[in-house]
Amino acid sequence: MINEWISILDDMPLRDPGYEQCSVNVKALLQDGSEIIAYYAEDNAVWYNYHASKRIKDGQIIAWKSL
Repeated sequence: MINEWISILDDMPLRDPGYEQCSVNVKALLQDGSEIIAYYAEDNAVWYNYHASKRIKDGQIIAWKSL
């Protein structure tokens, strides 16, 4: 399990085997320092807030780590 933050410029989360285009859920670090549970949709290159099912604006997520 990864305990360190990984920059989204360095790597992206692994794809969830149950979904064709979505990553596994991860803890995401936002620019303002807050943390949320999120996933990445590869088909449209967009992050989504897991609990709100809302798209996260480009540039808001700066890093992620495994749950």
